[in-house]
Amino acid sequence: MSASTRSSPRAGFTLVEMMIVAALLGLAVWVGAGTLRSGRDAFRMSNQLMTLDTDGARTIRRILEALRAADDSSVAAIPATPFSSAAIDFQIIEPYNGTSTPMGDPRRIEIDADAQAIRWVENAGLANERNSFWASNVATLSEGELSNGLDDNGNGMIDEPGLYFCREGNVIHVGLTMTTAGPSGPVTRTWTGSICCRN
Repeated sequence: MSASTRSSPRAGFTLVEMMIVAALLGLAVWVGAGTLRSGRDAFRMSNQLMTLDTDGARTIRRILEALRAADDSSVAAIPATPFSSAAIDFQIIEPYNGTSTPMGDPRRIEIDADAQAIRWVENAGLANERNSFWASNVATLSEGELSNGLDDNGNGMIDEPGLYFCREGNVIHVGLTMTTAGPSGPVTRTWTGSICCRN
């Protein structure tokens, strides 16, 4: 009796099939990693913008609140529109002490161009002067502005810096532009406000 031979089913993969599977798995991992990277970058950008928006809104409120108590006669000369200054010096009126209403110590709000930050100065120019920073990422110039002697952004101001103060009567206008790095270049935000000084 002779034994018949039957072909047995394949027991494994060929080298070509293994290479195709490896290539497909590599492609899937590469696409997945790209998707995760894009998601991570979008999340990081969203966080940066939220931080920028929060810092800017808080800082402009803080500046206006500090100026709310400024005595109009103590505000050092700042330019009238369309010109501006990157700093403001002022004093506040202290509470009535029974005989007079004294002036407080000199204060200053200014842009520190080297640190791209807003500096708050108490006792400005005195031996006990104290400095602190209120915000960073302050732009060199206001959003849309170029240093060319023109009103490039159409806001009625000429070459205004990232933090600017200007005056109309006893009203002080404040502008703040902050910037952060974005995926396709800098992202910029601007806040403005006005305050009427006390007489």
